[in-house]
Amino acid sequence: MKNETECFADRLRELISPREIVELAEHGAQTGWPGLIYYHETMALYDEFHKEIWEALYDRVLEDGQVFTNGLGCVQYSEAGDLRGVNVLAYLASYGSHDRGGSGAWNVAGKATFENMLVWWMAEQTAQHLALNFTHAEIEAGDE
Repeated sequence: MKNETECFADRLRELISPREIVELAEHGAQTGWPGLIYYHETMALYDEFHKEIWEALYDRVLEDGQVFTNGLGCVQYSEAGDLRGVNVLAYLASYGSHDRGGSGAWNVAGKATFENMLVWWMAEQTAQHLALNFTHAEIEAGDE
C-alpha cells in the first residue's frame, strides 16, 4: 500500500536500478522490466497511482498543445473551472505507434491493456525525467 508521500518515481526506483531506469528511458517499457511485465503488476500500479498518471498525462497533453478552442480562438472551461477540449485520447492514440512494434495504444483491447498502456507511458515518462538527473556514480552503484 502506498504511503501518503510516495509517488510513481519512488516506486519505479524501488522496482528497478538506476541503470535499468536509463535503459527504460532509452528503449521503452515493452522491453520488459521487473514490476512492469504482467497485467496483475501494471494493474496494481494503476490502481495505486491512477490519479498521478492522469494528472501527468493531462499536463503532457497541455504541454504538447493538443487543446481545442471553441471556434473563436478561446479555450473553454467548464463551470467547475476544468479545461475543456484537451484531447487526451488523440495523444494516447499516437503513443506506442505501430512502427515501434505495435505496443501501447495499438494493443488496447480492454481495461487491463488500457491500464497497462497508461502505466507503461508513465514509467517511460518518469524514467526519461529520472535518467536526466542521475549521476554516473548512481548508475554504476546500481549495478552492485
